[in-house]
Amino acid sequence: MVDKHQLIPDGDPVPQVPLRRRLAILRAAVLRGGRPGRMRTAVLMIVLVTLAGAAISLAVKGMVDGAADGSWGYALTAAGIAAFAFGVNAACGRVYNDAHDALAATVGARINTDTVRLTNEMPGTDHLERPEYADQIALLRTGGGPLVRAAFSIADLASLAFRILIAVALLGWVHPLLMIVPLLAVPAVLLAGKAQSHIEDAAVTSAERVRTADHLHGLFTHPTAAMEMRIFDCADALDRRSDEAWRDAAALKLRGAVRAAAVGAAGWVLLVGGYTGGLLLVVAEARAGRASAGDILMAAQVLIQLRGNVSAMAATTRQVGAGLRMADRYAWLADRAEAAKAQYAGTAEPPDVLRDGIRLSGVHFTYPGAPQPTLDGVDLHLPAGRTVAIVGVNGAGKTTLVKLLCGFHRPDAGRIEVDGTDLADLGIAAWRARLSGTFQGFLRLEATAQHSVGAGRPAVMDDAAEVGEALARADAEHLLARWPDGLATPLGRTYREGEELSGGQWQKVAVARAMMHPQPLLLVLDEPTAALDPIAEHALYERYVGAAARVRENGGIVLLVSHRFSSVRMADLIVVLNAGGIEDVGSHDDLIGRPGSYARMFRKQAAAFA
Repeated sequence: MVDKHQLIPDGDPVPQVPLRRRLAILRAAVLRGGRPGRMRTAVLMIVLVTLAGAAISLAVKGMVDGAADGSWGYALTAAGIAAFAFGVNAACGRVYNDAHDALAATVGARINTDTVRLTNEMPGTDHLERPEYADQIALLRTGGGPLVRAAFSIADLASLAFRILIAVALLGWVHPLLMIVPLLAVPAVLLAGKAQSHIEDAAVTSAERVRTADHLHGLFTHPTAAMEMRIFDCADALDRRSDEAWRDAAALKLRGAVRAAAVGAAGWVLLVGGYTGGLLLVVAEARAGRASAGDILMAAQVLIQLRGNVSAMAATTRQVGAGLRMADRYAWLADRAEAAKAQYAGTAEPPDVLRDGIRLSGVHFTYPGAPQPTLDGVDLHLPAGRTVAIVGVNGAGKTTLVKLLCGFHRPDAGRIEVDGTDLADLGIAAWRARLSGTFQGFLRLEATAQHSVGAGRPAVMDDAAEVGEALARADAEHLLARWPDGLATPLGRTYREGEELSGGQWQKVAVARAMMHPQPLLLVLDEPTAALDPIAEHALYERYVGAAARVRENGGIVLLVSHRFSSVRMADLIVVLNAGGIEDVGSHDDLIGRPGSYARMFRKQAAAFA
């Protein structure tokens, strides 16, 4: 079982995977582009560009030597070869760039899709509550480009190595000592990898600041946020905060770039010294009559090309490093997804009818990084066929308890049993198929009204009758009368003709979505009326009585979480949570007659409305 507190280990957040797996990920990324021929075309273009470069160098020598000897036919032939080689070089370079860009765009979209898919495939939600995880996802969602560049760059490295070998041969033709110059490029290439690690570290370190800046600036285009920003006149302050985050991120990236440049400069100093010495050697050979004018020009050109090739190799090495590091991140995400699925490996089927109910025995749960447990030794029986209300002050653990029952988290210790079967042994998909509910941070699904409600039961989301019944059970059929195109009305600002809803109306849509399930074993209503006025709340709770009767037919449990004590009194059983434990359990009449937080909070709320 994976320790949720170590979803991302300390230190380097993502470990390096073996080279074979890295290369397999790169290969798979290119193949995911859908057109393997693009990569083969790119490789062919690299070969042709390499051969064209060698042809140009030899042709230049032939042109100069032919002109010097008066062999104009030879010189013109060499000029024709040079012109043709230049044309091949330019054309192949353009085709190569086009193939790269097209493949990068396709792979980038698919890597982004894979990232979202793998994230969504994790049955729990622990990972979504970790900022470190969010940093990795932000980096991965832009990973298509680096992966494709790395795949292309590996081919580039092979081409550049071949070009350098050709340069060694051509320089040795002029003078054997010139063959030493390319060897001086080795430190520059090796140090390029070290330089890339500084850039990579800076990207990881600055990821949280980049996310912060994006979040703050994103508020400026959000209607709800914009209202508060105008009331409080805090737009300038938030803009400054965002700018500070961007500046901090830019400073971290600049620091990484400076360190990378310093590391790379050491290698270039040695190469420039060798380049200068090589030119001086060629000039000395020419003065001694041991080299022709064509040899001088060819050697100078090859040395210039060598410098360019080494520079390209260093840059390409950095690109390969960045792509391989992105492959590490992709492997890390895939491994996290598999590890998360392993925690939900149960295969048992949930019962069709609850007989006993759900029991929690010694349940402990602590959020990663939290100083103390949110739930600490909870023992609780939720009887089959009952309406159970969960109450308590903020932070008492109400929503955490709901998350555990839904399987979003696993307990650190203790058991949750459904009619005697450990929840961990149930197939999580099968269990959730028997659940329904709505939560505090309910989904505002901007789609047609039919699909926004019908998403609560995808198998019948296109059935207008089923959706209409769910709206009625949620006391929301009056919304249908207001929507200009009925269930076909698009909801939200995503659509030009979309119907914008109030917070209470959106919440009624969310409740209707929860009512799509005909007879769930557990119907969770977590603060379902927070955005409603008291009259609408009362009407909706009356509907819950009907929902409870429907759910009760198969022994199902209606679990109601609310801060409004006047609303929960209709529940068969009220559970009072306090400081992560169960303070008391009973009916409203039982609890109101006992000393404790329930009676105090109930009377305090009642006095506020007196």
